[in-house]
Amino acid sequence: MSGREFTVSILGSDCNNEPIAMPMEMTFHDKNLYNKILSYDTKKENNEIAIAIDNEDIFQSVVSIAKRSFLALGARDYGRIDIIMDENDCPYFLEANLVPGMIQRQNDMDSGYFSRACCINNHITYRETVQEIAEIAFNRIDNMRR
Repeated sequence: MSGREFTVSILGSDCNNEPIAMPMEMTFHDKNLYNKILSYDTKKENNEIAIAIDNEDIFQSVVSIAKRSFLALGARDYGRIDIIMDENDCPYFLEANLVPGMIQRQNDMDSGYFSRACCINNHITYRETVQEIAEIAFNRIDNMRR
């Protein structure tokens, strides 16, 4: 299936809190107009472009399917859900990455997808993102001990 691609970073999930979902659309420039797949080479060469989702209906549909997928998989603490959208703006689960890469680069907007989505949606740095993940995990462990 070809179509628009989205990735949604998700923070937290326990019995008391709903996960926080931070989506972004992934796009890229390719000379081949028929190549509409975000390929390994595009990712490796860091040629993809991450953009905020400005359409509220698309934002909500992408967030909804990502949260439901994350919870259905029993995921916790953090993860990334990838979604593809068809020409009718219908989103489909593409894959879950429950241990997403956390590549850090000088510019937070060039770092890995997970922290990039946190930066786009919540304006938090790579360092703040890592700290938030650690705090969520520590809080979950503390709650389990009680």
